[in-house]
Amino acid sequence: MKSRTKNAAKNTIFSIQYQFVNILLKFVMRSVFIYCLGKEYLGVSGVFSNILTVLALSELGIGTAIIYDLYDPIAKGDENKVAQLIRFYRNIYSIIGIFILICGMGVIPFLDKIIKDVPNVNNITAIYILFLINTASTYFFAQYISLFNAFQKNYINTRYNMIFSILKVLLECIFLWFFRSYFVYLTIEIIISIVCNYLIYKEAIRHFPFIRKKVKPLVISEKKHIFINALYNFSRKFSGTIVCATDNILMSILVSTVVVGIYSNYALIMQIVSTSTVMLVNALTAGVGDYCVNEDGDSKYKLFRRINFMYFSLYMMISIGFLSAIQPFIQIWIGNEFLLSYSIVILIMVNCYISGMKQPLEIFISADGLFQKLSVEPWITAALNLFFSVVMGKQNGILGVILGTTISQLLTDVWYYGYIVFKYSFNQKFICYIETYIKNIVVVVVACVFMIWGDMYLFSDLCLIGQLSANIFFSLVIFVVTWMLFFHKTEEYIYFQKLILKIISTRK
Repeated sequence: MKSRTKNAAKNTIFSIQYQFVNILLKFVMRSVFIYCLGKEYLGVSGVFSNILTVLALSELGIGTAIIYDLYDPIAKGDENKVAQLIRFYRNIYSIIGIFILICGMGVIPFLDKIIKDVPNVNNITAIYILFLINTASTYFFAQYISLFNAFQKNYINTRYNMIFSILKVLLECIFLWFFRSYFVYLTIEIIISIVCNYLIYKEAIRHFPFIRKKVKPLVISEKKHIFINALYNFSRKFSGTIVCATDNILMSILVSTVVVGIYSNYALIMQIVSTSTVMLVNALTAGVGDYCVNEDGDSKYKLFRRINFMYFSLYMMISIGFLSAIQPFIQIWIGNEFLLSYSIVILIMVNCYISGMKQPLEIFISADGLFQKLSVEPWITAALNLFFSVVMGKQNGILGVILGTTISQLLTDVWYYGYIVFKYSFNQKFICYIETYIKNIVVVVVACVFMIWGDMYLFSDLCLIGQLSANIFFSLVIFVVTWMLFFHKTEEYIYFQKLILKIISTRK
């Protein structure tokens, strides 16, 4: 128990440190990119990234299945079984990497239908091929990253990512500034990615030398079990990818690639947020997986309520802060020409909140191996998303594409994930989840209404820097007041209050 808590804490601390560094690096890199190459290249980058995210669906959910299947042999100290699994996953990932390269080449004839209105971008096919190589190369080392995650040693992956992220951005900024070459920029991406992943592989060999010993292959029944879990998990991953990763592609086809470049700056902010919380998920999932093996439904439900409250608090603060700060921040950072309408900003925030509040449920779905319960729903979500985004995108442009994503999630993911976890993991009444979700939404809406009122009537006459500062301060005040007012008597609030006070007292 102490080891589990210690590793989770260490993973979380390293994740937080990395995110602070990563946020700074992303803004520096984006600023230099826009200055040196412009929003046309930014739009192309956003579209290609989404295309390759869709192609990465060929991974079939193996990544999550790997970590789940490693929990049991790790808990039992069965090094031979761990070595067998890693050998199997290495072979599978190599096949996936080659498959992505081949399928990716099949997209090339359609690039002129996807990329529009970017006359200043040359050699689009060559740019796409470099993107493709960078994506495919990561799969030849992916099993070692999963191994560290399963052993609750994510902090090792995080440490290497932080070091090489700094090096990568430094080199990219220098070469962009002096050469204005997107090809050099992408070449640096590929080289740094391969070197970083290779060193993680060497670190895995050093920590777990037993994975190199010769072992018998997994038997057919074990392979079948892994693929069944992976395919069920693929359904969930497919939905998430279609919902999130097709927006840029549809915007480029239905509106223009330049619009993707403008939207990508808002998406960058949300990506930073989601990456931060996903790293928190990775830091917690292995510990929760170990917990789920040894605890009953009531204990797991109690843990879920605390994790869910933590995520709600985080995304409530993110929602209020995003609404208050994003417009003046974009104006100060890159100028008025990169602004989107306030209605689009609200929809981006809503989608971010919905996705964020799925993460506590996804932790337990992964930890309890409930992939098979999500075999149909994700496909319905994906189909609805494409239908609504295409239909509404044709009528309302970028607003319609994003609104289509919102509607599809409200009709499916918002309630179904909770239903599955409460029924099969906790054995609790689903109505309890719905009541909590609605209560939390009401709190967020109330807080956001006050924030919008303050932005419109209290601070609109200030200069941009003054408006940004006042909005941030006001959003923090609203968050603290509403958070304490609505939740100060709950068990989860009291638990985290005591935990924070304990951490503060031990530091003195």
